[in-house]
Amino acid sequence: MIRACWLQLSSLGVVSYGFYLFHQPVIELTNVASRNLFSETLVHPLIKYALCLGWYPLILVLSLATFRWVEQPSIALGKAVWERINKAKKAIPAAAISTVIR
Repeated sequence: MIRACWLQLSSLGVVSYGFYLFHQPVIELTNVASRNLFSETLVHPLIKYALCLGWYPLILVLSLATFRWVEQPSIALGKAVWERINKAKKAIPAAAISTVIR
């Protein structure tokens, strides 16, 4: 039971940055839409809160998609570039570097 909860929390931590990025624009769009559709006096703050919570599954899906198709390829590219830089550093002998510098 505790292990299952821990796995869910750790997977949420993986997409937390995307969730952080997407939640504010979606909540702001909800506020703007509720102001345009209804007058301020008709919409109770708890209804706005419920509307915002209703968007959270969509935000989570968007965060997961961003992690899968943007963050993971970027991380892989960064690792590949770093490995290539390290290989290039090992391939150049120290004597050649000192000759080029002079």
